[in-house]
Amino acid sequence: MNESGFAAKLKETNPDWLWKVVSGKCGSGIPDRCILNKASGKVVWLELKFLQKLPKKHCKIGLKPKQAAWLQQWKDFGGNAVVVVGFAKERKAALLTENFREVAAYGVDVSELQLVEYSSLSFELRKIG
Repeated sequence: MNESGFAAKLKETNPDWLWKVVSGKCGSGIPDRCILNKASGKVVWLELKFLQKLPKKHCKIGLKPKQAAWLQQWKDFGGNAVVVVGFAKERKAALLTENFREVAAYGVDVSELQLVEYSSLSFELRKIG
């Protein structure tokens, strides 16, 4: 599986969100997806990253500085922004909702990641905001 396959799997297993591809259409740093919860109307901007396996100690996920800046600015403005990191081998994902610039520059310690099943992503996203 690659990042586009990961995105398709998330869309398939979380049908209560309307998934729209955005990246590459609006400029540098714009997140990959904008999703809308059909029941609540909540909008969340997602940057998707996909790794083949969970590293043992430290995880550099490939978040670019412009992506981190956009997500942080959106969040500081009061919006909902998330980096969703998928791990192929584990078939799980982690949601990062804070310190986007730090994550871009330094990565994240694996001990800080809370992994969820792909199908549980919808529940976790509803908690954001």
